[in-house]
This record gives sequence, C-alpha cells and structure tokens, in this order.
Amino acid sequence: MFKPLRYNRFVSFRVLSEDLLLPLWNLTTYFLDPKDMLQKYVPDMKVNIENLNQGSPNEESNNEKLDNILNSAFRQYNNQLISEIMSPSSLEQEAKVLPLLMVFQIPTNSCLYYVADNDVKDIKEQDSEMLRKYIIRKKLVSRMLDKADSEQVKRIKLLDNPPLYNKIIDEGQAILIEIPILPASYVNIEDLDSEDLESGLVWFNKKRILDYCNTFPEIPTAISLKTCKHDNIGLLVDNYFFPLKPMLNSNFLKPEYKFDYIWLCIKYKVLYNFDHKKKKNNISELVKEFLLSSKDDKLVSDISRLQDNLYIESDNLSDQCTKYFDRMLIIEDLKKLHTYKFYIDEPTDTNESTVLGIYQKVKLDEDYQLKYLFESIGKKLHDKQEGSIEKKSVWVLKPKIAQFFISNFFEQFLFSALSDIKGSAIEDYVENYHAQWSNSKDCELDAIVKTSNNIYYVEAKTTLSVRLINEYITKCKKIIKDFEEIDGHLRFLIVGYFSNPELNVFSQTVKKEDLPEGYNKKRTDLHNIPYYFKVPIDNTHDLICFTELSYAKLKSTLTDVFKE
Repeated sequence: MFKPLRYNRFVSFRVLSEDLLLPLWNLTTYFLDPKDMLQKYVPDMKVNIENLNQGSPNEESNNEKLDNILNSAFRQYNNQLISEIMSPSSLEQEAKVLPLLMVFQIPTNSCLYYVADNDVKDIKEQDSEMLRKYIIRKKLVSRMLDKADSEQVKRIKLLDNPPLYNKIIDEGQAILIEIPILPASYVNIEDLDSEDLESGLVWFNKKRILDYCNTFPEIPTAISLKTCKHDNIGLLVDNYFFPLKPMLNSNFLKPEYKFDYIWLCIKYKVLYNFDHKKKKNNISELVKEFLLSSKDDKLVSDISRLQDNLYIESDNLSDQCTKYFDRMLIIEDLKKLHTYKFYIDEPTDTNESTVLGIYQKVKLDEDYQLKYLFESIGKKLHDKQEGSIEKKSVWVLKPKIAQFFISNFFEQFLFSALSDIKGSAIEDYVENYHAQWSNSKDCELDAIVKTSNNIYYVEAKTTLSVRLINEYITKCKKIIKDFEEIDGHLRFLIVGYFSNPELNVFSQTVKKEDLPEGYNKKRTDLHNIPYYFKVPIDNTHDLICFTELSYAKLKSTLTDVFKE
C-alpha cells in the first residue's frame, strides 16, 4: 500500500483540574461557612458536617475531620465538574470546531479517551491544545467561583485567564490508526471480549462522522468496548466499528475485507499527500460552457479536427462551435524560426499594413537582429528575408479555453463521466489523487475507481500515444508492488481523448469478439480514429487502453470495462 500519510489517532487523556482549582477552593473556605460551602457545591455531603459535632468533643479531631470532609467534597465536586464539561451535551455545543469523532469513558478507568482525525497532514494545533482551548472556553475557574455566590469570591474571577490552563491536559501516547470508522462486518468481533458502555459515557461527533458514513444511527441502540487480553481493540456501535488499533495487518480484520478496507484508506485520504499544490479549478463561464457543449456529439465532429490541441484548419465551423474559436492567421516553417508557429489577427486583404515583427534582443549570430517584419499585401504576407507567403487562416481556440484544453479538459471530461456512472457501473471513485510510494517519492494518479470487486487505477491523456502508454506501464508496475496485499483486485486503465495515428499498430492485436463496437476504425463524421486495445504489464496484469471523443460513448465503454 502507499505510504500512510494521514494521522488518525486514538488517545487517552486526563483533565488535570485539581491543581488548578484546589487553591481557589481553599481560598473560598475562608469566606464561606463549611455548611454553606457544602450546600452550594456538594449538597449530599452537608449531613457529614451536621453529624460532626455529635462525635468526639475534641476540637482538634473535629478540625481534622472537617478538613477531610472538605477535601472529599472538593474531589467529588471536581469530578462532577469534569463530567459536566466532558459530557455529550457539553461537547455537542462545539462539535463544529472539535476535530474529534468521539470522546468516551470507561467506568472502571479514570481516563478519558478520544478518536480524532484531521483534514490536513500538518497539524497546526495538537489535540491537547485543541482540548485545552475547549476547556478554557468552559471557564472552570469562573464556574466554580460563581457557585459560591459571594461578592468576595467573585472578585477572584479576574484570575480566570488562559495561562492558568497551560497544563490542564495530560495525554497518553497516541495510537495511530488508519480508518476511524468501518462496517462491523469487516472485523472478527466474535473473537473479542465485550464490555457494554452507557450512552451517557460516549459522545459521537455526528457532524464529522457523517463525512465517513451518512447512515450512522442518530441514537445508537448498543455501544460496547471490544477488548483482547485487556487491550482496547475498538468500540462497537450498532453495526459500526471504531478501531482503537491499526487494523490492516492485524488478525482482527477479516481477510476477505482487506480489499474493501484498503479502498477506505484511499477514499478517506489516509494515503493522501496534503502537501501537493492543488490544481486551480476556478474556470470562467465560457470554459464551463465549452465543457458542457463538448458533451454534445454535434460538436465532436469539429473538435475531432483539432490540431496541436489548439487550431482547426477549416473554412467553416458549426455555429455551435465558432463561439469558442477566433479566426486567425497561422505563420509557420519560417527559415530562421522553423520550430515555432505564430498566430496573428487576420488582417483584411484591402489594407496594406505591418502585421508581425520579430526582433532578437541579444545578437547571437552574424545575421541582423531584426529577423522578420511581415506586411499584409492582398492575399499574401511579405517579408524581405522570407519573401512572399500565402495567408493561411485557421480557427484558434480562445485563450482561456486553449489553456484549459491542454491542462485540464479531458480530466474534467472523464471525471464527469465517472460521476454519471457512479452507483451503476461503479461504486465510487476519487480524482486527482496525490500519494507517496512506499519509498516516500511522490505519486500522482488521475483517478482511482472502485467496483464491486476491483480497484482501477485510471490515467487520463488528451492525446494518447505509445510513449504515454509505456510511461504509465512503468507506474502500474510500481502500484502492483505497493499493493501486493490485494494483487488479485488490481486493474489498470488509460483513456485518451484524441489518438495518435501510431496507435494503429495495436488495432490488430484485439480479437473481434473482445472489441467494443465503433473502435479501431474510422467513425462517421470523426476525423480522429478511436482505438481500443490491451497491452501486457506483466504476466498477470493488462493495461486497458482506449480513446474516445463522444461523451455518450465514453460512458458506455467505461461501463463495459468496469463490469468485466
């Protein structure tokens, strides 16, 4: 599997409020009568003082007993206060800002526990800091002093400042887990010991849990702690399991669900590299309109004639297509700049004017620095060095569309198709996945698709070529090595919009019965041949390759591929 990069954690912690509150409690005893003190803080202990005078007449003994009663009362009040602020109702008030999936208690243990996830790799605030800030907002000091209902005591509230809480949280060593929630059917629950937990001892942050599972019960009917040899393994909540240990290579994960478990690791970005620079998808309305129009087969005939992913040699385009293009002159094969093509506004044939000049800022040869200065005269362009050349008019994609087309068009085209067939041909997919190989080097995948029994690693290319196929085969071999745990479930696919003519060499390698309709031959009204074939990656894995301009046909071919 790819290198795990996300830090989901199971942590034990304690709220160290005793050292913070005890001095203030002792100070409060100077202003309040002990009976009054108990009445306000721990009413059920008031009887202990009332019975005090019925005991020994020894004043010293009574004072010692009184101290013991007050100390016991403080511990009881402190425990009640912590139970109150860590109760489900209190935590629920700040569910949106707490990166916690759950907090729970075990009756036989004084510790509290939480399961946390993060949306970024680099955690700006450690969980202890997050909990500390939560407790600061609960104002433990002020809550205790307000309960005294004494003006003298209330003046002490000025002490209630954040620095007082610097050491309020004591955390145990975090246990790093992969997926924080999964179906209980994935786990060998039958082999585990069980301890039922009361619902009041467990808080579920449903606002975050629903990101993982939108069917999580509003009110769970049964909650139990699953252990093995007194080691905490997970929390069973109805039909869901919250692991408290890594599951992937453990005996607790059922072997037949390892494939599904790894998919969850992919989907919920356990393996995702948050450090990469994300592509900007803030596209203009014109680009959005172009992407939508490209799904209409009426436009495909024109687009199939596109050269260099930029221009179309044609006198006329369909009315639907012209809005995305500009009419321009193309100048190419210049003797001094034979590797360049130039596009300029189309001048009128009636006006004689200078239309293009090229000047070399740094003199690099014996030639003049002024390389070209073209003048439009009638139907030709004239230059002293180049002579006379014919005006060649083409349709050029508008700038915003051109940049989108070469960088992101076919990815978005493919993602849209995957979205449309999700729930029928495929179960789920993720796009633009950035991970790290097991050797820590970066890896980028255009899409990863899950079907009922396989995971497809999908590459999208604007123009598919032999070179790109070979490059992807190299990547596929690395994936096979990294995901050897689920080798039998690995599938590979590369899809192109255009096809390089060299792909014709593969057209004869496909048996007629294995070839979908409409491939490896010219299609009516298309100027680019769609190809379909397979090439071997190794002895057991093949790479499915095909190209497709039609959106409807793309969806149907993908459906057939994923149902294999």
